[in-house]
Amino acid sequence: EGAETELITLALRGLQAQVSDGDAALRRQELVAQSSANQRRLLQHWCRSHTGQPLPSRQLELLLQRLAKGQPPGVMHLAADWQLRWDRSTLHLQQR
Repeated sequence: EGAETELITLALRGLQAQVSDGDAALRRQELVAQSSANQRRLLQHWCRSHTGQPLPSRQLELLLQRLAKGQPPGVMHLAADWQLRWDRSTLHLQQR
């Protein structure tokens, strides 16, 4: 498990977007270019590392559908007043 977590962390570093407002951000196109299994792992790890809690399975599946190529920008409210929003290029995770 430790080796897998390390690989996920390295992959996430490659997906991180530079943003000026200091929130956590990922590049959307690079994320959705991954296999669906890797998208799940990466999103789960990224959200857990910032919010301290995993995404419920249903919420993760809905998020993957809403992030799919060709889908519009959107917002998802997460537990503990966290918010995930995305535009065409970037996912932003921030506490409200």
